[in-house]
Amino acid sequence: LGKDFVLWLHKPSMTWRCLADECPHRLVPLSEGRVEGNGNIQCAYHGWEFDSTGACVRIPQLGSGLCEDSPAVRSPSACAK
Repeated sequence: LGKDFVLWLHKPSMTWRCLADECPHRLVPLSEGRVEGNGNIQCAYHGWEFDSTGACVRIPQLGSGLCEDSPAVRSPSACAK
Protein backbone atom coordinates (compact mmCIF):
# COMPACT_ATOMS: atom_id res chain seq x y z
CA LEU A 1 0.00 0.00 0.00
CA GLY A 2 2.95 2.34 0.48
CA LYS A 3 1.65 3.61 3.83
CA ASP A 4 2.57 2.84 7.40
CA PHE A 5 -0.11 1.94 9.92
CA VAL A 6 -0.25 1.47 13.66
CA LEU A 7 -2.31 -1.42 15.05
CA TRP A 8 -3.24 -1.86 18.68
CA LEU A 9 -5.63 -3.82 20.82
CA HIS A 10 -8.29 -1.54 22.29
CA LYS A 11 -8.67 -3.46 25.55
CA PRO A 12 -11.97 -1.90 26.72
CA SER A 13 -13.73 -3.32 23.64
CA MET A 14 -11.22 -6.14 22.93
CA THR A 15 -11.06 -5.09 19.27
CA TRP A 16 -8.10 -4.24 17.08
CA ARG A 17 -7.74 -0.64 15.89
CA CYS A 18 -5.81 0.77 12.96
CA LEU A 19 -4.71 4.32 12.14
CA ALA A 20 -2.16 5.90 9.85
CA ASP A 21 1.16 5.79 11.67
CA GLU A 22 1.55 9.53 12.15
CA CYS A 23 0.49 12.04 14.74
CA PRO A 24 -1.20 15.00 12.99
CA HIS A 25 0.70 17.44 15.19
CA ARG A 26 4.32 16.76 14.14
CA LEU A 27 3.92 13.62 11.99
CA VAL A 28 5.78 11.49 14.54
CA PRO A 29 4.97 7.78 14.16
CA LEU A 30 2.22 6.83 16.61
CA SER A 31 3.79 3.37 16.75
CA GLU A 32 6.59 4.91 18.82
CA GLY A 33 4.05 5.93 21.46
CA ARG A 34 2.08 3.81 23.88
CA VAL A 35 -1.41 2.52 24.50
CA GLU A 36 -3.03 3.92 27.63
CA GLY A 37 -5.18 1.86 29.99
CA ASN A 38 -8.32 3.48 28.56
CA GLY A 39 -7.46 2.08 25.11
CA ASN A 40 -6.29 5.38 23.63
CA ILE A 41 -2.99 5.66 21.78
CA GLN A 42 -0.59 8.37 22.93
CA CYS A 43 2.04 10.05 20.75
CA ALA A 44 5.56 9.75 22.14
CA TYR A 45 6.55 13.29 21.13
CA HIS A 46 4.11 15.65 22.90
CA GLY A 47 1.74 13.14 24.48
CA TRP A 48 -1.31 13.90 22.37
CA GLU A 49 -3.85 11.14 22.91
CA PHE A 50 -6.23 9.73 20.31
CA ASP A 51 -9.25 7.51 20.80
CA SER A 52 -9.98 4.44 18.71
CA THR A 53 -11.60 6.57 15.97
CA GLY A 54 -8.57 8.87 15.66
CA ALA A 55 -10.17 11.83 17.44
CA CYS A 56 -7.81 13.82 19.63
CA VAL A 57 -9.10 13.49 23.18
CA ARG A 58 -6.22 14.81 25.28
CA ILE A 59 -3.43 17.35 24.90
CA PRO A 60 -1.33 17.52 28.08
CA GLN A 61 -0.15 21.06 27.32
CA LEU A 62 -3.69 22.43 27.64
CA GLY A 63 -4.61 23.56 31.13
CA SER A 64 -7.08 20.75 31.73
CA GLY A 65 -5.52 18.44 29.15
CA LEU A 66 -8.94 17.78 27.66
CA CYS A 67 -9.40 18.53 23.99
CA GLU A 68 -12.98 19.74 24.24
CA ASP A 69 -11.59 22.81 26.00
CA SER A 70 -9.73 23.87 22.85
CA PRO A 71 -11.41 24.98 19.61
CA ALA A 72 -8.23 24.09 17.65
CA VAL A 73 -8.80 20.36 18.04
CA ARG A 74 -12.28 20.51 16.55
CA SER A 75 -10.55 20.80 13.18
CA PRO A 76 -10.35 17.55 11.20
CA SER A 77 -6.62 18.19 10.78
CA ALA A 78 -6.17 17.51 14.53
CA CYS A 79 -7.42 13.94 14.09
CA ALA A 80 -5.32 10.89 13.35
CA LYS A 81 -6.49 9.16 10.19
